[in-house]
Amino acid sequence: MNRATLQILVTYTILLTACLGPVEEYHDEHFGLLELRIEKRYELGFMGHTVFILKARNSGDKKWDEVTTFLADDPIDIPRDNLKLINPKTVMFFFNEKFVVSTDLGGTWSLWDTTKDIKPGRPYASWIKTVTVDENGSGVMTVECPSNTDPNTRLFNTVDSGKTWNFVKFQ
Repeated sequence: MNRATLQILVTYTILLTACLGPVEEYHDEHFGLLELRIEKRYELGFMGHTVFILKARNSGDKKWDEVTTFLADDPIDIPRDNLKLINPKTVMFFFNEKFVVSTDLGGTWSLWDTTKDIKPGRPYASWIKTVTVDENGSGVMTVECPSNTDPNTRLFNTVDSGKTWNFVKFQ
């Protein structure tokens, strides 16, 4: 990566962080000793995305730790139904291009991002449509990937609760 590209990325990151409006609303879920919060904010300025920030903490802690950030082009409601407890130790959340999972009640998180993990195609235009994972860790994900050459929907599977996903077929 050249210096100019790096400067642009750093500047954009700083501006994005500095240009978030206040928390508009939030949704909390409690899973035993783990508390999760999805905050909804808006970017201020030109882009104006809706920003969802997934945060986690152990019950009783005062400080929230940021897990990841999700963007939406339009002002929409918090995607509460995408936050799911898979089994007593495993929790997942997905929205647009990202899927996150913790198999140790928030101790560590694994991120799967269609913009980085799907090749070939146009990964920047991909989004997760559905995810199902059973209590044993087997699951299926459908991802919409608009493309001029391939079918739009791709099917992936997991056997480790979503820490990794493997391409199965086009649908």
